[in-house]
Amino acid sequence: MDFWTAEAHAACRAAGDSPLVATADESLAEVDQAVRTLAVTIREIPVPADHEARALILPIVLMGDEAETAWSGISGLDTDEVAAAELDNANALTQAFVNGLVDIGADCSALTE
Repeated sequence: MDFWTAEAHAACRAAGDSPLVATADESLAEVDQAVRTLAVTIREIPVPADHEARALILPIVLMGDEAETAWSGISGLDTDEVAAAELDNANALTQAFVNGLVDIGADCSALTE
């Protein structure tokens, strides 16, 4: 699992300058692209064969997929065209994804600041 968390850390570090939460200053398309890039990079890391490690990692990979899907559903819209609940959901799913990465040992602190 050390290899996987090291690769996840590298993915977080690479995404460190990207907006992962929508604010008034970020376009939804930019956030969508950043979340998609992180989710795809995490998904491409080979999951260890160890059952216990897989049980920890796979739910986090799925959270990334959910966050990616949430953003892709709203990315073509202007911020004022998106319901607050949709935006809150996309932001919450992204935060849960990043928190999951942190919880299993990936240093994603640059994404949580």
